[in-house]
Amino acid sequence: MASMLTLSCLILSVVAAAAAVSFPQPRWGPYSYKRQLSDNYFLFWTPNRQSNEITIEIQAATKGFVGFGLGTGSGMIGADIVVGWVKNGKGFLQDMHAVVNGMPLLDSQQDWKLLNSEENAVFTVLRYSRAFDTGDCKDDRVITADTMDIIWSFGATDELQYHGTTNRGQTSLQLLDNSEPAQPNIIPPDTKTFEFRIPNVTIPAEKQTFYWCHVFALPQVTSKHHIIRYSQIPDVTGVLHHMIAFGCYNPISNPALYNTGYECFTTMTSGMPPEFYSCREFTMAWAVGGEEFVNMPKEAGISLGTSDDIQYLLFQMHYNNLQGRDVVDQSRLTIWYTPTLRKYDVGTLSISHDVGPMKIIPPQSLFTSSAVCPGDCMKQYITEPGGLHVFNYLLHSHLLGRQIRVRRIRNGTQIDWFGKDESYDFNYQRSRLFSSETMLLPGDTLVIECGWDSKDRATVTFGGLGTYSEMCVAYYNYYPRMKMVFCSSSVPPQLQAGIFGAGVQIADNGTVLSPSNFRGRHYAEMFYLALWNADLISRLQTVQTTQPHLVNCVTYKSSIFAPVRASFDRCD
Repeated sequence: MASMLTLSCLILSVVAAAAAVSFPQPRWGPYSYKRQLSDNYFLFWTPNRQSNEITIEIQAATKGFVGFGLGTGSGMIGADIVVGWVKNGKGFLQDMHAVVNGMPLLDSQQDWKLLNSEENAVFTVLRYSRAFDTGDCKDDRVITADTMDIIWSFGATDELQYHGTTNRGQTSLQLLDNSEPAQPNIIPPDTKTFEFRIPNVTIPAEKQTFYWCHVFALPQVTSKHHIIRYSQIPDVTGVLHHMIAFGCYNPISNPALYNTGYECFTTMTSGMPPEFYSCREFTMAWAVGGEEFVNMPKEAGISLGTSDDIQYLLFQMHYNNLQGRDVVDQSRLTIWYTPTLRKYDVGTLSISHDVGPMKIIPPQSLFTSSAVCPGDCMKQYITEPGGLHVFNYLLHSHLLGRQIRVRRIRNGTQIDWFGKDESYDFNYQRSRLFSSETMLLPGDTLVIECGWDSKDRATVTFGGLGTYSEMCVAYYNYYPRMKMVFCSSSVPPQLQAGIFGAGVQIADNGTVLSPSNFRGRHYAEMFYLALWNADLISRLQTVQTTQPHLVNCVTYKSSIFAPVRASFDRCD
């Protein structure tokens, strides 16, 4: 996201920001959500789906104006802004918009409604509301369930002048959640907790992208238990991008390997033992922007303690270290587990494009990649006649990602979006609840689409695990648990390389057979050295989104379906 230059340029603030204050209680609550945007700016809000309105309370440590805006990722340019202040005990509010990084303009239609205002010893407090969609398509932005660019500022006086460089900022938030806030989880009295802590892992200064894999034993139980809640606390904010706990089903060969760590994706001679590559099931996760606590549905929990359950956890820590120095991490995860069993076991499923050189994003383009999990896979593994209850999802890509959406197709017709974000932000990723019970049935097809913006890249980008490579993944939690844990696909090498002409021949392993000047090399080199133009990009776009894919349906016991060819069964 581009940094916000001015609300960037609203306003006067020749005074340094006030000393940091503690998180206050809402003045006119309660609210569904809250977020601290700076040491001196606090946001509370509640979206109301019945009235299609949002109510916001802002508390800023100032005696001057307070600004809040819905941005476009370009600072103030195109932002929908509301500015308020309190003078002589009376509150004032202005609905505004910006066309440049400078003084905003007053909207002809005033849609924000001031509900309450107060100026106390510490804060200016403003509470106001407006419709999700005001109908003012000229000056207002529609509030949706997508990730939204939020800009904010405050000044030392009520006069709207430049606020200075410290009393403003930008962040990403999901203002309109897909669900009402979850009810507090009922914790049985026999519940225990267990903490996993990363033991002083050093993220080296010379590696901007660093993956660390750490293996932990689960608590020892003599009967089946359910994990009903977990909490992940990141230790190095600004460096840790995500931590994922993958479930491992095969018993560990050497108990001495418990509580050991390795740089991920390395060989036995240089690090990670091969058996840890079988840890496939996405079990628990935190990513930038995520919530601290995750509760399981009241009907289900993550099973623990039987031979069919995960035997240990592999934590994958993804660090993006731009500090220019070594950083030490002690992030931790706590689980709540109980012998008081719920009706169902929770399962996880990931839908993705294969990660590797078969994922190709041309440079200097707006491009879309697709992958498919066909109905044959769902029919093979969803054995419950009524299907699976899917209750949340997490969408994931890297720096080029701008949109992620998943089509759910039944009997050849798209019935809905099975999760989507049209304003994806790499720095704001969180699990999202579905707004109502969502069923995945035998025979359903899922198609994931990722939109990329590579206009700032001079060379092709391949799929990969590093921050500057790309991924296109949707993770789902559901119940009751099935055996399949992930489903991935990609266009076969021969079809992709066909964009260079009929004379290109590629072996199944990706080795070039012809033309002769590339013979024996990996076909990815042809894409890396290509002279990209609009026609070549268009041909690759057509191949990636319309041609048959090779699909792998992978189970938690690590057996793999023989790859099948699947065509896109889709509608727009």
